[in-house]
Amino acid sequence: MENVTGGGGGGSPRRVVVAVDESEESMHALSWCLSNVVSAAAKSPAAAPPPAVVLVHARPARPLYYPVIDGGGYVLTQEVMDSMDRYMATAADSVVAKARDICTAFPNVT
Repeated sequence: MENVTGGGGGGSPRRVVVAVDESEESMHALSWCLSNVVSAAAKSPAAAPPPAVVLVHARPARPLYYPVIDGGGYVLTQEVMDSMDRYMATAADSVVAKARDICTAFPNVT
């Protein structure tokens, strides 16, 4: 990653963190950030270079059990847990692909 220094002095890199998930709202937030923060900074030659964009996708922790209606719980089999892990990995890959597609629409984003 290239070192982009911020206007606040101290030589620390400027970064913008955008949280993304499966929702259209988070993809809109990413588009807004790229068009209003990154692209705007790239168009202004007197300003500091555009900030680096860091995408964060947090997936839920793996549950140890699921509660049933009566408040008790039952332990899931390893096969079910593995299936849930595969689904969450697929969902994360989908989020990254959507975010990558949005980023490619902006010429100043590499």
